[in-house]
Amino acid sequence: MTTASELLAWLDGRHLAPAAMGQADLDRFLEGRAKFHSDSLRAFVRFLVARTITPKMSMPQTGRSDPQVFNDVGDRAALLRTCLTETAMSHAARITGALALLVGIPSTARCA
Repeated sequence: MTTASELLAWLDGRHLAPAAMGQADLDRFLEGRAKFHSDSLRAFVRFLVARTITPKMSMPQTGRSDPQVFNDVGDRAALLRTCLTETAMSHAARITGALALLVGIPSTARCA
């Protein structure tokens, strides 16, 4: 079941039409449903609002977390060396890996 159909089923279970749904109803639906803070549900809510099916409402933004694991410069250099020299890897994989490693290095490390 898609997130949009889950929301509609939830509204139906409360005898609410989408036109009668308000921000408080959306907030109640989202309580304890972390998976529903998705782009597809956000798009569905925007669709309902844009066509004036529901009053203006918004979904809370999902938090983005920073990476928790970082490779040090030595690890990155070893991986880069592998990307540049490993002939068993395709050229596309080698180039993509090398670019990702180079772009991901902080500017202070590139200048050092």
